[in-house]
Amino acid sequence: MGAKSYGDHLQKILGFSNPSNVSSLCNALGIQEEEVKPSLMRGLRGKTYPSAEYADALRKAQSYRWALKSVADGITKFKEGNAVEAMQLLNKALQIDENNVEALVARGAVFANNESYSKAIEDFETAMKYNPEHKNAKKYLCETLVAKGAEHMEEEKDMDTAIGYFERVLELDPGREDISELLQKVKAKQLAQKGEQISKTNASPKRVEISTEDEGQKDSLQKSSDTLRKLIAE
Repeated sequence: MGAKSYGDHLQKILGFSNPSNVSSLCNALGIQEEEVKPSLMRGLRGKTYPSAEYADALRKAQSYRWALKSVADGITKFKEGNAVEAMQLLNKALQIDENNVEALVARGAVFANNESYSKAIEDFETAMKYNPEHKNAKKYLCETLVAKGAEHMEEEKDMDTAIGYFERVLELDPGREDISELLQKVKAKQLAQKGEQISKTNASPKRVEISTEDEGQKDSLQKSSDTLRKLIAE
């Protein structure tokens, strides 16, 4: 076997690949990072260098690539049916780069697959904040909002919250006619319920009959739920 190069030895040192290594050393030595010179070589001091070549920018780029590697591994584990390891890898990616949109979208998909819709919505909304044009974040968010709204509709105890979720879908995608029609029906049903409550309070002999089985609503919500599962599977 031939002798290993200096570069080979460097690659085996964990600290060499750690994007936080410089910050950790500066903290240990009590040095402010902004005081660190571009080089220990006097001939290179006082020179002007592109900001992208400074340590902070290089660390950010390194963190981004490192985080994407964990995202890719997490997606692989998810496709293999190992949701626990997938979540661990995606959490690791976000520890490395908390603003990583791909990690947020992937973790949101895992949450949605486990029907943890509130956590999924939080991740998708955060991803949209960083990248409003991210197509998958938008698609997943819309379908998850519909699924969460459906949860509130099932018990018919929190119709205002369900309406809020559906209205958010229409903010993101005004062309969703199915959700627009569903929203109108939900609002009409809510008004009817309030009318019934007033009638009971006034002891009126008139009673507003409310159908609890709206097949149109169920079909729309089921279709959206199926769409969400299909998107995650893809």
